[in-house]
Amino acid sequence: SFYYQLYSNNPQPQAERGFYFNTRYQINRQFTLSMEYDNWLRNADDVPQYRLSGTLQFRPVFPITISLRQKYQGREALNDKTLEYYENAEFRGQLRLRLSRFNDLSLLYADSRVNFRPRPRLSFPTDPTDPGQNYDDTNLGGTAALPGTAIGATYTHNFNEWLKFRGFLGFYKGFLWNFEDTEFIVTNSERGATRLWFSVYSRISNRMSMRIKYTRDYQKAITFSQARDANNEPIEPGNSSYIDGRYYGASLIQPSQEYYYMEFNFHF
Repeated sequence: SFYYQLYSNNPQPQAERGFYFNTRYQINRQFTLSMEYDNWLRNADDVPQYRLSGTLQFRPVFPITISLRQKYQGREALNDKTLEYYENAEFRGQLRLRLSRFNDLSLLYADSRVNFRPRPRLSFPTDPTDPGQNYDDTNLGGTAALPGTAIGATYTHNFNEWLKFRGFLGFYKGFLWNFEDTEFIVTNSERGATRLWFSVYSRISNRMSMRIKYTRDYQKAITFSQARDANNEPIEPGNSSYIDGRYYGASLIQPSQEYYYMEFNFHF
């Protein structure tokens, strides 16, 4: 909704204290190494967090850049009593081609895994001997890890100095974060999904600009679905939730989401 966008896209201040270190070393004209490390505490509750990342950049010829980045990040890594703990290991590889007139084509591969504390709880009463209860790969004991894999391509085309087009097409499964034009997104898909977006940016005048963005997220199709009640029992004749004349199953469901984004800027 509009009010949710106003809340989520506004900066959220959060007082922190810590230190940050980065270094960069150019081995030769083709290879460059860089490293970043920061360690900080959140002032509100003194929760410790850290992030360590290393990047190897390879430029075999001028238009082509290959970037390999490994990151480790965590919170409350030394506290085995809290559920706020998580640790994340992430790899991202990117191939970028700089084209004429500042056009750009980049290919992305990402693989990550986020580990949490085991949370021993069940979503529904389970009976492994009951053949009618099918939970597929659902982890009813709580989330212990969140893996993610993604592959995609981004293209930028400058028609002229006043008009620019950007687009992305990719597939992901699991947890994914990414920068989409001027937006930062975090999404997750247990079955896998195809995501595409494109944006048009125009400088209407020297003081005014406009950006329009469209996003579509296609989840992998569900080939069978059956509605169930709060006790995880099928809704069928004899069930108290059953209403005659309604259909409580489907042979094919294609979940999808659409987003529209419009932005106007006036520069003083």
